[in-house]
Amino acid sequence: MCGVTGFWLDKNITLGNASEILTRMTKSLDHRGPDSHGHFVNSDDNLGFGHSRLSILDLSSNGHQPMESRSQRFLITFNGEIYNHLSIRALLANEFPSISWRGTSDTETLLMAIECWGLKKALISSDGMFAFGLWDQQLKKLFFARDRMGEKPLYVAQANNQIIFSSELGSLHHFPNLKLETNTKSVIDYFKVSYIGESNSIYHNVVKVPPGKIMEFTNPSLPPNISTYWSLKKVISDKQRNLNHKHFKDEILNIKNLLKNTVESQMISDVPLGSFLSGGIDSSLITALMQDCVSKSVKTFTIGFAEDSYNEAQYAEKIAEHLGTEHHSFILNESDALSVIPDLPRIYDEPFADYSQIPTVLLSREAKKHVSVVLTGDGGDEIFGGYNRYIFAPKIWNIASKFPPLIRKQIKFFGSLAHFFRNSDSRILKPMLKNSGLPMSTLDRVQHLSSVLGNADSFSDLFLRLTSTFSPEQNILNESLLNDFILRHDQASHSKSELSHLREMMYRDSMAYLPGDILTKVDRASMSASLETRAPFLDRNIIEAAWALPESALINKNDGKFILREILKSYMPNHLFERPKQGFTIPLDKWLRTELKVWAEDLLHRDKIAHYGYLSVPAIEQLWQDHQTKDRNNGHQLWTILMFQAWLERWES
Repeated sequence: MCGVTGFWLDKNITLGNASEILTRMTKSLDHRGPDSHGHFVNSDDNLGFGHSRLSILDLSSNGHQPMESRSQRFLITFNGEIYNHLSIRALLANEFPSISWRGTSDTETLLMAIECWGLKKALISSDGMFAFGLWDQQLKKLFFARDRMGEKPLYVAQANNQIIFSSELGSLHHFPNLKLETNTKSVIDYFKVSYIGESNSIYHNVVKVPPGKIMEFTNPSLPPNISTYWSLKKVISDKQRNLNHKHFKDEILNIKNLLKNTVESQMISDVPLGSFLSGGIDSSLITALMQDCVSKSVKTFTIGFAEDSYNEAQYAEKIAEHLGTEHHSFILNESDALSVIPDLPRIYDEPFADYSQIPTVLLSREAKKHVSVVLTGDGGDEIFGGYNRYIFAPKIWNIASKFPPLIRKQIKFFGSLAHFFRNSDSRILKPMLKNSGLPMSTLDRVQHLSSVLGNADSFSDLFLRLTSTFSPEQNILNESLLNDFILRHDQASHSKSELSHLREMMYRDSMAYLPGDILTKVDRASMSASLETRAPFLDRNIIEAAWALPESALINKNDGKFILREILKSYMPNHLFERPKQGFTIPLDKWLRTELKVWAEDLLHRDKIAHYGYLSVPAIEQLWQDHQTKDRNNGHQLWTILMFQAWLERWES
């Protein structure tokens, strides 16, 4: 994995110290690629490409970037991995026997494929995760492309007849006279879901290259032409018309074989490799398949918590013991969280508030001590129907929608009961939940669901509220932003879909939550530690096969990811992985009342909120007071505000 950056300026712009600027931009990406740096400056075209390299394949200088094609027509700065690059090499060699290779890197393979087949065909043929800039010396065009699901980031700024790009926003701050102004629409979207969605960024004039797209610039002053080489929407349309109706055992065998082949292809590496093992279905299955592919023990990594109610490390340890992996387990406490929090605005570059970012950063740092690459279970929930809302939301809405809105609003009463029990004597409550097998977060979810259901007026609105951090009724934004917040919510809540409720949720999550939250969290956390992560569930062959499955293969009664559960049974007994889904969470609500309280109160001081001017001081103070008195658990919402305030202090002060 690597960091890429560069610029293309109008010929009328003079940039006298281009090499120094490019060096600073590249140096800021050291954590993404500490092994070597490369620079290319073409003063005739006002073009600069920079690259910071994390050596994974072909550790020699033959893999150095930016890299020119054999004919010198194309120049690339590439971040990612092409897992099937050896197969592509074989196809190219068969079609063009005169080809000779300098090294064994996948970057060289991609460049040759672009030169022989053209960019679009080369991308269609490539299985992997990537983001890159490509310069066509012959046509004087600049191209950007990103992988199908958005695993790897790429930001592009266009202003004042100049294009500047980078893997991370922080690098753009090193380019002179590039004015980066906060985009209020992005702020609104952030407070809806706690991340900045595709394809905007927190800044005006800076966008993310959309997943599965090619962005083509013919001139620094002209808008790009955007084309598609792969579309999840088209895949879904095609597969839903031609659903598999095989016997379930045949479907299990097909998915299992595809997963095993994918895992094996993603284990290609010239450096030590392992896996993140949380003890859940997704990571357990990926680890089991990895162990099935090799004779030696796979290195596995888990992080646990000193807070017993949130600690799932023991489940991962039992699975590791059963599979025979070389397991490493780390226990996180409050001081660990405190140590990493000051780094978060720098690591994430723009507001981001999935609080599992804390353990993800720490786990990545620990894993890097042993390996340079890990496989993860990311994407399993979105692709195979794993979230609890996929099971319960359609069922609940089918019942609730039969009642008039005035009656539905009374459902919020159940939230009040959950709130009462959540704050009652925990000596009674904790043993009850433990005996039922439910995590402590269950009552928080009941409270949230009852509020959501009481306000929803359509299934789309229900889903939007289930996946939103703040509702329009909370009025946390200042008056000038609040109306836009309400308007954007209303527009989204009335969207139409021809898919079933289950498929609609899975599609929306795959297009928004997966790249915007999950993949962003893991990429920035792992790359801050110079660790590469790979997600086999996001291989295009897996995605296309999963969307051809009937819903009965995904959801069975109250179990999601049904087909993955059945595959996992061939590797371990049920009791090792069958338990209520908790997710990668931390006791944030408690920490905000104890060890993190002073830090939080400083960021939430009314003077700071008023100074930046985005939020309503009374609303924020009420959220904080209710949390401190335990009237409500506002941990998630407060974390969203705190990460925004921390970002403002780091980047706008």
